[in-house]
Amino acid sequence: MDIKVLKEVLECMPKERTFFYYYNDRYAVYLLQKQLENGSKKVSVLKNGKYGKLLNKPVFKPVLAEKGSGRLSAKDMDILWPDNPQTFTLTLDYWGDVKDYRWEQVSRPGYNLVLQLNLPGDIDYEFQKFMKVGPNFFNSCAHPCNSRKTTLAWARIDMDFDANEALIEEIQNDWLRRLRLIYKVAKKRKFGKFMFWEQQFCAQSVINFYESMVKPLEKQWAEAMLMAAIWFIWEELGIRHIYYHSFDTGRVLKNIDGKAPPESLYTDLPKKFCFNKTPTGPMMVTTERKIKRKLRKLKSPQWHYLPHCDAA
Repeated sequence: MDIKVLKEVLECMPKERTFFYYYNDRYAVYLLQKQLENGSKKVSVLKNGKYGKLLNKPVFKPVLAEKGSGRLSAKDMDILWPDNPQTFTLTLDYWGDVKDYRWEQVSRPGYNLVLQLNLPGDIDYEFQKFMKVGPNFFNSCAHPCNSRKTTLAWARIDMDFDANEALIEEIQNDWLRRLRLIYKVAKKRKFGKFMFWEQQFCAQSVINFYESMVKPLEKQWAEAMLMAAIWFIWEELGIRHIYYHSFDTGRVLKNIDGKAPPESLYTDLPKKFCFNKTPTGPMMVTTERKIKRKLRKLKSPQWHYLPHCDAA
């Protein structure tokens, strides 16, 4: 993406933090609500539709019990909100290097918009209190994390408003992965203090914090990050066609020669969100001359594709 376009987008976005609420399987509720924006539908029709498998999630039991085999509307989903969802904050940044984009793991020359998912305030407070480190101690300085908040995860997004396309280049986290290493060391020590990365930690404090506040995020972070990216693309950017890399195609286009990212983020996660598999990628990427050459290295290039309900 051109840096001028990207900066114009950032100028139009809210300058303050944006709250993003998440609870287990909220992504499923959101996707089904989008299907019902233009009117209610019979439960049987929904079950046979694109997002039908999502209705098997336990989160839908209350609304299905109430409606039976009748019709569901977007408003019916409101009863599924828990009393205390996790309150993350979203912030924006950008990433890339037009001079040598190959080292930035972007698919085409230019820049990505970065959507950062930052820790809920209560967890961030406990993190800095018990771990006695700053917000970015567990985040790499070489990655696009917020400088003032503790970034749990981020999504890098390329987009083209003329083509009405967005490509989710990656979702990733440092914080959880590195904190898990400290937790494993603390479990072995159990008592007392220990040094790690030239920082002193209290073993019991690490164990208590991780088991009480971090473990729920292990299962939740990827879902929350991908849903936040989809929500942001559809609701804030107004782009209707979302693409997401497959594992093999993404590695080639992003020039990942070393350690690969977790494969499940590019296989199991988009499948969970009901992305379609397609050999046809976003035009903003596949029409680039340099990209065409790279794609020839693949026997069968593949992307994940999620259209908005009014663009399907």
